[in-house]
Amino acid sequence: VNTYFPLYSTFFTQLGFNVVMPEKPTQEGIEKRNAAFCYPVELAHGFFDSLLKAEQRPDYIFLPHFKSVPNLEGYKTSQVCPFVQGETFYLQSTFNEEIAALENQGTKLFAPLLDLTTGKEASKDSMIETAIAMGISKSAAEKAFATAIKSQIECMNEMQEIGRKTITELEKDPSKIAVTIFSRPYNGFVEEAHMG
Repeated sequence: VNTYFPLYSTFFTQLGFNVVMPEKPTQEGIEKRNAAFCYPVELAHGFFDSLLKAEQRPDYIFLPHFKSVPNLEGYKTSQVCPFVQGETFYLQSTFNEEIAALENQGTKLFAPLLDLTTGKEASKDSMIETAIAMGISKSAAEKAFATAIKSQIECMNEMQEIGRKTITELEKDPSKIAVTIFSRPYNGFVEEAHMG
């Protein structure tokens, strides 16, 4: 899900919204998980709790049901971890009272299904439906989505280019050593998850 932040943030920013992310997870939120989970899921609880307790109440909460990423290399499916798929459900269940209190104050929560099996563009209908439910015109949402897809593709291309440049630099100087760390984006890209 973290990998697709450029898609989400660009989409909502293009629609005129200020995208807010919690800066730190709360320990209280982590402790509300009520079951043993992997550390990224514990962090999801902490960050969501932080968002719900923000000084300024959010007008909207975007908590998608993220099912799969685009298929590569001809595979038929490319499902994400079951905990990633279930995030919208267990966070809504855990924080149902807090969400209800915010909804009573006017906050709206959106949890569209994002199944990118056939490509990033497969999220278009869900994203546009979300925007329409937020009071945005379909034409504005379509324009924002086109910009968001472009931003997402540019981000992924940039990551690949950084990788290619790094390999080229290493090939030029055989005395250099590289260490490759394989991780999921929600572990490798989030300082709280990999502990620095």
